[in-house]
Amino acid sequence: IWTPASGSILPFKLAFTNALLRSDSILGAFKALERAGYLGRLTLDHEPVQCRGALIRTADLHLLRTVQDVVRLGRVTAVRPNRLELEKGTMPLEPGSLLVDC
Repeated sequence: IWTPASGSILPFKLAFTNALLRSDSILGAFKALERAGYLGRLTLDHEPVQCRGALIRTADLHLLRTVQDVVRLGRVTAVRPNRLELEKGTMPLEPGSLLVDC
């Protein structure tokens, strides 16, 4: 997911317009904005397919990138005492696990 860095919106809008005009694709424009520090993504080993528009500080984005156990099985469909049921599979839960819905 692409996410705009927090800060003034006017410089972002100008940079976004310029990136779109100078790039031959949307992905190229988003990568140019990322290089300029206007956009970021949670993981650098996957190409984002959407832009959610949530604002985040650069320091917080770097902190989120330190998360090790990322589960990519879709959205949670059910929470059971010993497992999470997701759209594309299940994930076991240890007793006493803390789940945060964000």
